[in-house]
Formats: sequence, C-alpha cells, structure tokens
Amino acid sequence: PTSPPPPPPPPPTSAATTLSELLSQHEADVRRLVASALSVSPAGCTITCGCHNAARGSNILAQSRCMSSYGGCSSASNCAAVGIRRLDLVRPTLQTAFSPTFSIRRDACWLNSVEGTFRSLAGVSTTPTSAQISALERNTKKWMYVSTPSSLMVTYPGFPTNTTTYDPRVRPWYVAATTGPKDVVLVLDVSGSMQSYGRMAVMKQAAVAVLGTLAVTDFVAVVKFSSSSRQLCNYAVGCGRLSRATNSTVDALISLVNGLQASGATNFEAGLTTAMQLLVANSEYTANCHRAVLFLTDGHVTSGSSGSRLLQTVASANTRNAVIFTYSLGSGADATLPKQLACASGGMWAQVTDGGNLRSQMTHYYQYFANLHSSSSSGPKWVEEYVDGFGAGRMTTVSMPIYDKSTQPPLLLGVAGIDVLSSDMRTFEPDYQRFLTMLIGRSSSCPTIDRTQGRCTLARLRATQFNAAGQETYGNTAATCAGDTTIPNCPLTAGPRSCPQTTVLPSEMYCNYSNTYSAADLTVQSCTGCSDPCESSGERSSGSSGSGGDSMIIGIAVGVVVILCLVVAAVLYSRHSRTKEPAAPRDITSFENPAYTSSSNSPALAEPTYADVVPTSGWTEPKGDEYLQVYGTELDSTKTDDFE
Repeated sequence: PTSPPPPPPPPPTSAATTLSELLSQHEADVRRLVASALSVSPAGCTITCGCHNAARGSNILAQSRCMSSYGGCSSASNCAAVGIRRLDLVRPTLQTAFSPTFSIRRDACWLNSVEGTFRSLAGVSTTPTSAQISALERNTKKWMYVSTPSSLMVTYPGFPTNTTTYDPRVRPWYVAATTGPKDVVLVLDVSGSMQSYGRMAVMKQAAVAVLGTLAVTDFVAVVKFSSSSRQLCNYAVGCGRLSRATNSTVDALISLVNGLQASGATNFEAGLTTAMQLLVANSEYTANCHRAVLFLTDGHVTSGSSGSRLLQTVASANTRNAVIFTYSLGSGADATLPKQLACASGGMWAQVTDGGNLRSQMTHYYQYFANLHSSSSSGPKWVEEYVDGFGAGRMTTVSMPIYDKSTQPPLLLGVAGIDVLSSDMRTFEPDYQRFLTMLIGRSSSCPTIDRTQGRCTLARLRATQFNAAGQETYGNTAATCAGDTTIPNCPLTAGPRSCPQTTVLPSEMYCNYSNTYSAADLTVQSCTGCSDPCESSGERSSGSSGSGGDSMIIGIAVGVVVILCLVVAAVLYSRHSRTKEPAAPRDITSFENPAYTSSSNSPALAEPTYADVVPTSGWTEPKGDEYLQVYGTELDSTKTDDFE
C-alpha cells in the first residue's frame, strides 16, 4: 500500500539525530561496499583463485548462528521454532539463476574482496562473540549484497536458497542504481493476430517483467493499440499523463495488462503518437531524466501511416528525445519499420521468434542507460518501502552502481545494496508520504548518457540476444544500425587491473543453481538444528524439537483436522454470505483524479488503494477461478493484498 501504517517506534540503533543523518550513514555504508569491490576489479584479466569457501557444498553454513531478526521458517514442522533462521555470520553465500559460466565463476573470485567489508559493516569478527551477535540482532541494517551483470549475487549473512528464478539484474534496486530516474511508456500491440501462437500471454509476461524493473523515482504509462490506441488507466493510475511508479501504481498496471484482449487492425501511428503525447502531457509528472518508449508488435501496418511518413511523424512528435526500443514478435512481424524507428532515435531493435525469450529481451532495455554512462558519478539510490520476503519486516534498500571509470564509457561491474529496516527511519519521520518524498529526493541525480563515446558498447548491446534460459549471447549483427562499430573489433572489457592470482576458478559453486542439494535439503540447512546451538551460546532459545517421527505423525494428523475444519467453515460462510443484501456501492469515479478531495467525509487521497473503493459487502459470483467483481471493478483474487 502507498500509505502503510508506521511500524512500532523502537529506540534508534544509530547515533543519528535526524532522518537525513541516518540516511547519510547508510549511504556511506554502501559506498564502502563499492570501494571494497573496486579495490580488485575483474575487468580485463583472466582471474584465477582458490575456491570460495561459501562455494563449497560441504561448507554450507559451516560457521552458522541462530538468528531471530532476519525472518525465518513459517512453521515449526521444519524448524525448532518459528521465526528462527540459521545464518553464516562469517561468510557470504553465492546465488545465480544460471548454470555457472566463466563470467559467473570469475565474479565469484573477484567478490572474495568484499567479505571483510561485510563483516565490518555488520560489526562481527571471524569468530563472532555473543556481544557482537546480540548487537547484530538489534541492528536495522540487514541483508547486504553485491550483484554483477553475469547474474551472480553474493549475500551476507550467508544463507542457502534454491530459488532458480531470481535474477537480481531486473530488480528495482539494481535497475534504479544503474539507470537513474526515467520515464517509461510501454506501447503494446493488441491486434487480432496477437491471439496466435500464444503471443498475448508472452507479451503480458514480458510487460509485467518490465513494470517490475521500475522504482519509485520512475514514471510510467502503458498504451495499447490495434485499429486505434488507448492508455491503460483507472482510479489508481492517472489518465492522460504519466504516473509515479509506486508499488500501488505498478500493481494496478499489472492487473490492467493481464486483462488485455486481442482484436482489431494494426496502427503503429496511433500507438506511438499517444506515447509521445503522454511524455509531454504534464511537466509535473516526469522524472526529468531519461525517457524510453518500448514498442512491441507482431505484424505489419494495416491502418494509419507507415514507411517514411510514419518515421517523420514520430520524429516530429518526439520532442522529449525519448529513446525508442522496438520488438518484432513472431514470424509474421515487420522487421524493417520497427528497426528504422529504433535506429532513428538512437535506440535498439530486437526480433523475437515465437517461443523466444521476449521477457529477457524487453527487460534488456535498462542496460542501454546502465552501460552508456559518461564519466559523471552516480550516487546511492533508494527504493520504496516493502515487506522483506524472508520475514524480517518492512524495509527499504539503498544501492549504488560499481563502475570501472578507467574506460569511456565507464564499465559496469555490478551493484552493491543494503536492506535497511524502516523502524529507525519512521521514528524520525512517521508520515509515510514525507518519508517517501525524502527517499525520492536523495535518489534523483541523473547520470549523463554519452552515445558518441559509447558507440562500441551500443553496437554490442544492439547485437545482444537471449536464449530460452535468459542468458545473453552476442553477435546478432542484423540488429545493429548503420554506423555501428564492427562487433569483433569491440572490446568487451576494460584494460587490465590488479587481480588475485592463486590457483583455479571455483569448480563447484554453492549457489541456487546447484543440483547437489534439493529444496528439502536447503530447508533443513536453514531451519533446523537451532535448539542446541542457540541454547548453548546464550542466544534466543528455540525449544526442544522432540521425536522426529512422532512429531511428523502428530503434525500430519493435526494438519488434516485443521484443513477439514477450514473447508466446513468456508462452506457455511459462503452459504451465509449469499443471503445478505448487497450494500449500496460507493462512487469510485471520483478516484480517477488522484488529487480529488471529497466534499463529504472522505479524506484527501494522494493515491487511493483498493481498500478506499471496495465496499465491505456486495460481491458478485466469481468469474471462473481468477476474478471477483465489485460493481465493475475487477480484482485479482490471487493477490492477497487486494482483500486484506
């Protein structure tokens, strides 16, 4: 939600006296991580090193401690106690969504250099004492990590995971750090031909992934086009302008995208001119930095202007110098005009076959801004408050890019990030909107893009393709534009820097891709065995686990009884609720204007949430298994937040 209730205000754990001082302290911490990573750069040399300790399967959580402030297991069936997690306070662990390539293993060697900095920021030694562990439990600085363009993520404290779909490179903290603020308009073809070969489903998945890359410093709009065009908007997403990419705005746009249907002709002009109009519609709704239009089609123009006339129309309308990224989807898609549109704006074009990886190709857009930085610095960036997926609580992230500035344009080596609990911050500023405004203000610096110095890099980006797994391949010269540097002559890395020289690259990385450990094995590694170590070390006691076999039988029996009770209760409630008279619907039309203030009893709402417009009764029957309808407003019943 845009305005969540403030967390309980514990006493601050830092010496800061203002929110600005506290944010500056965390920004200084992430700068230390960046400096540590830059002390040894992987660029331009063949790195050799001994196997990272955390990369060896036999050493998973070898020096672990039981911690209670990092979230934990959700049920006692897999844990000695709910809310306890085993973490390695000495070594970080490695994670990647892909099979370890040379680049990934090279980065694992390189990032040995940040281990000491992780421990220093956490305030622990190589043999953590009880006092250090106790202080770490109280610290609002939680997860710390560095991620690289190869997809490797090194996280401290160390913990096992087998989440093979997590790609840090498309997370808001990574994209915001590497690109700076941006206006993004998606222009999506919903003509009749998009019904073929499952293209609508593929397009929706890709569009949702792009929306997922956005941070609160960005502004966004989505346009659908067929015979004509229309912006996707409702009471939660402003019409006729861009909207700030808050969590609630992105969630609302995802719901609208998932509801798109295919029909009609193909009018490139309608979709693109609407996008350009949105970019200039209101000077208050813009990031005032980079601008991108992502245009997807599966066909040829069958309505509106085309050819040179369309190119001229778009060029004249593009008064904000937006970079246009175009995607031709499927065997019947026009490859000529979309590529011309992209090249004319200095952007990128990609052709994606039916069954190809459109998701990775479209989310690749941000690398344009990330890899064409001039020598100007890019400071720390903050993201909007969110709930930690591991259960540690409400937090935000401060992140900063790691660039090797010895080359032009600077070479992106990775992103450093620190997750920080909101409790201390909200003690200084309990008003959520003012708190969010301060985070935005500290994240609004706009890095300069230099396409001239970066011609070689741009040619390489244009020639990038993605395989089915999402890994990059290079050499697609058909996607390059006139005047691009020949790809074989384009150096992919910077000049040599000092490198650790020992023996060999890690041959077996402990990471989430490994088949050595199953999901159950990893659950056991992170969730069990906390009873004796915790009690003996003076940490929070997790209780006795009892007999494993008897506990399992009892647990299953209790679980079956609980499920049967819930089913009976649900049936009785359903019969009871259907006999109720529906309440009169509240007027939701006024919420189309985010600045609307009711003349009656409703408060002013900066960004209304579902809770502001949904009545407490009056539900109609579900449409299939996915949606419920309240007086014309569709809510995705798979999203718990819609019904809290």
